Amino acid sequence: MSDYIAYHSVEKWGEYSPDENLNFYSGKSEAFLRKSIGCNVWVIVGKPAQKRTVYFLAGKYTSEKIRPRPIGGFDVIGLGKSFLPMIELSKLKWFSRLKAEQGNFSHGFNQIHDAQALKKLSEIAENENAVLETEDFRVEDYIKALKNLPEWCREILVIQFQQPRHEFSAGELARVKGYRNFSKANLSYGRTAHLVCDALEASKPPSGQWQSTISEGYHNGDVWIWVMRPNLVEAIRQLGWAREPQYQTFFLNPEEQATTEEFVEGNAQLIAVNIFERNQKARTACLRHHGFVCSACNFDFEKNYGELGREFIHVHHIKPLAEIGEEYTVDPINDLLPVCPNCHAMLHRKTPALTVFELKELIANLRASAALR
Repeated sequence: MSDYIAYHSVEKWGEYSPDENLNFYSGKSEAFLRKSIGCNVWVIVGKPAQKRTVYFLAGKYTSEKIRPRPIGGFDVIGLGKSFLPMIELSKLKWFSRLKAEQGNFSHGFNQIHDAQALKKLSEIAENENAVLETEDFRVEDYIKALKNLPEWCREILVIQFQQPRHEFSAGELARVKGYRNFSKANLSYGRTAHLVCDALEASKPPSGQWQSTISEGYHNGDVWIWVMRPNLVEAIRQLGWAREPQYQTFFLNPEEQATTEEFVEGNAQLIAVNIFERNQKARTACLRHHGFVCSACNFDFEKNYGELGREFIHVHHIKPLAEIGEEYTVDPINDLLPVCPNCHAMLHRKTPALTVFELKELIANLRASAALR
């Protein structure tokens, strides 16, 4: 089954009012138009705006019959779904290819041959809020866009890139930039995302948040966190704008290392987290779920040391590393727990190691005994 475009020019034919009925005039031959019966017809509306044309998706219909007009030409009649408000398509990358295929829609009513455009149109028809989300920006797209940014925008993106896990809040951006309040940080980040979006020739996200072009967001219970999109991370890396953030190491006790090498007694070794956590994602997922408070004694580094202690914690493997084979896959929620360095050391004072529950119970009993004295 083929799909067709029905193009309406507001400049030539006046405003278009979408509804569930399709009634589209065409001067093409009856034989050609009859081929559309039973097929999808996508109505595209072009509106003049500041010496250019802005294009909108007005509806998706099924052609049911072709009706001749007494003065010549035919009406394509059908039923379907209209989009109110109409959905802007102008800045989507795939739409520029469709426009070129259709000769800037000079054909009026015409068959669509671009398979990617059909896929994207179908995605939008199923989810009207999927306009931006259907755009999977490639690394090369970001590289091209980033080269056109002003220096202050580049600086903000580099700041985010250099944060642990390439994520930050408005408060963190404000502290780094020296802003007096979070609103200026939000405004600067939003303007940066807006300029990237324009350089990508993408539409504004349906949510109204320009930031979605460059980051995904989540709420950590206190503030909104923006996580830089992976392809943007890679684009900045390839451009050589900044070094990788230096956060991918932490201390493990010698007892916890799965190795046959001998170490001098009493020495701690700084090792990469991905030796047995496999990668930083496991540690990140663990701490996002469990937080940065010690699971055994409830010590909170940030509360005690302020910004210096923010997000500092060890990660303890519940299953002893010496028992883990090379093909072991870590479950970051069930296999890892955050513990302070003291408790981490105490867990490994015995062989086999204490469980976090056992150490927590020991601490609770000692505190209770001390309170009775």
